[in-house]
Amino acid sequence: MKFFAWKENFAKAEPLIVGNRPLPMFLCRVLASRGITTSAAAEAFLNCTQPLCDPLALHDMEKAASIVRRAVEDGKKILVFGDYDCDGITATVLLYEYLEGEGADVCYYIPERLNEGYGLSMQTMEMIISSGIELIITVDNGISALEEIRRAKEAGIEVVVTDHHALPAELPPADALVNSAFEDDACPSRYLCGAAMAFKLIAAIEQQIQGEDAQELLLSQYGDLVAIATLADVVPLTGENRTLARLGLEVLAHTDRPGLVALAENAKADLTACSSETISFAIAPRINVTGRIGSVDTAVQLLLTHNEEQAVTLAAEIEKLNVERRRMEEAISAEAEELLRRKPSLLHDRILTVVGDDWHLGVIGISAAKILERYRKPCIVISVSGGIARGSARSVEGFSIIDAITACSEKLMKFGGHPMAAGFTLAEADIPAFTAALEEYAAEHYPIMPVHVVKLDAPISPEEITVANVEEMTALAPFGCENPVPTFLLSGATVQTVSAIGNGNHLRLTVTAGKYTVPMVYFGMSVKQFPFTAGDRIDIACNLSINDYNDQRTVSVRVVNVHPAGWRQGETLRASAAFDAVMRGEEIADAAELFTRNDLAGVYRYLRDNSPVTAGTDGLFYILRKKLADYTYFKHLAGLQIMQELGLMETPQPECFAIKNGDKKVELEHSGTFVRLRKG
Repeated sequence: MKFFAWKENFAKAEPLIVGNRPLPMFLCRVLASRGITTSAAAEAFLNCTQPLCDPLALHDMEKAASIVRRAVEDGKKILVFGDYDCDGITATVLLYEYLEGEGADVCYYIPERLNEGYGLSMQTMEMIISSGIELIITVDNGISALEEIRRAKEAGIEVVVTDHHALPAELPPADALVNSAFEDDACPSRYLCGAAMAFKLIAAIEQQIQGEDAQELLLSQYGDLVAIATLADVVPLTGENRTLARLGLEVLAHTDRPGLVALAENAKADLTACSSETISFAIAPRINVTGRIGSVDTAVQLLLTHNEEQAVTLAAEIEKLNVERRRMEEAISAEAEELLRRKPSLLHDRILTVVGDDWHLGVIGISAAKILERYRKPCIVISVSGGIARGSARSVEGFSIIDAITACSEKLMKFGGHPMAAGFTLAEADIPAFTAALEEYAAEHYPIMPVHVVKLDAPISPEEITVANVEEMTALAPFGCENPVPTFLLSGATVQTVSAIGNGNHLRLTVTAGKYTVPMVYFGMSVKQFPFTAGDRIDIACNLSINDYNDQRTVSVRVVNVHPAGWRQGETLRASAAFDAVMRGEEIADAAELFTRNDLAGVYRYLRDNSPVTAGTDGLFYILRKKLADYTYFKHLAGLQIMQELGLMETPQPECFAIKNGDKKVELEHSGTFVRLRKG
């Protein structure tokens, strides 16, 4: 197993009162970790009492609403131009459905991911011009379509842009630019998603017509779509996003859209008890899949239809696509892991990059996210076909991948994104130079690369793990970006029992802390991978939830990650960075003092006597540290690398170590790593 890096967001908590009721300090500590330290702020956050902002106060909204109203009244041909992800699809459905209901002459168009790519293109614009469209309304795109919108204006077409992406250096000459990025950071509407911006547009139109705020009424009709988009697009769940998500989930629980009902049934999801997790892991991926490997029109029609039979048919098509998407994702992940097994030096790069032939472009982003999750560092997955390479990147907090790509974009044909995710296109021949430039950029700006961390909200004592406390915590929902499910730290617990559940793929763990015994589950962790045994003291990062079974309510404790009690995280991170530097051929101070011939013996003997060891790099280090004197993490990494180079050890699967050729006589000088360390 891996001992992930932890970051404590602990903050001093003051007693808080909401609605004349004192909040338990358990909840106050979580709120404090999220910057909520006054009773007024706590009440606004927990009860979502902050009113929605006036839509007409947003940049260019008065103008945009007037243009759209006039186009509807005059019977102009209107095009809603969307995007192929969940946010873009729901935004398209929302605006199209509203305009059609108002009697508009409206149609929609969403470009196909593989052949057309994101946003407006000149080829598509010429098609739009030839079709007689008089007004284009973009949703979830358009702010960067400078030349395309200029061409539309030359052809006499009105253009209203609704978007939420970063503002470019030069803005397009649209008739109205509605974008949350124009708003000040203090504005509650600053980080709305594309569908929420489309919602604000129809709210502004209704407000112009009625003379009063119509958002609450409109949410009862479109809140389900807005909530799905807000949660799917991973925008911060603060400000208006929190209110829109919570109210939208209430609408979704009783949605009259047969398409969403059918989609949820196939996903075995209960919409009546729908949570942000249900959206993120069941609903949104199925909407997204149509834009990845199918026809995006399938999802649009699913959300628009009022025919239950058609909804069932469309949902079944989407379910087949989702199964195929998983198969593709698994195949790419397997090929990527095999590439890393054959070329392990890639693992020491600051930015982990894997390149494959004809990997499906609709899936490489998901694969990049999976690889980042495994290796906890920025990752890029590149697919090559016909001499053209297309990449998808994912990053960790503290390293802006779009800044890195922008700085190295000289030979890129196209690129875009944000700090945590980006995409690009370039010639296959330019891949080595591009990846080398990225490494150089990272080395210059980040001597020690940021790593993905587990954020801890608050310490917890076992007596606080009660049904009443966890029920109080549900008021923090919906959970998502900048308002994640709280993760607690249970320190200094003693392992009592470890047993397998779920066909051996998961484990049940029982620990004691003081006079309390706490049962918990660790999903995705097998007994063989878990290096701790009865009597070991550990620190546990965990989530808490309520389990309802046989009319009984109990607390379920889910392990997120485990450290040995007193784990020296800083030393480990520095040692890992130093070893990666050695493997990249960089100079490090006093390398010769960090590894000697004798350091290899204890590692070799343990692996020889216990092979194969499936506890992973970190788990094996914990085991050996208890057995060997003066054993450091750097020595551990170096020893494993040297044994592999000398043919004494193999890794039949990731994080599994097995001795081979145990009787083979070797010379340490035949290991390049050993020689580099001795020369250091």
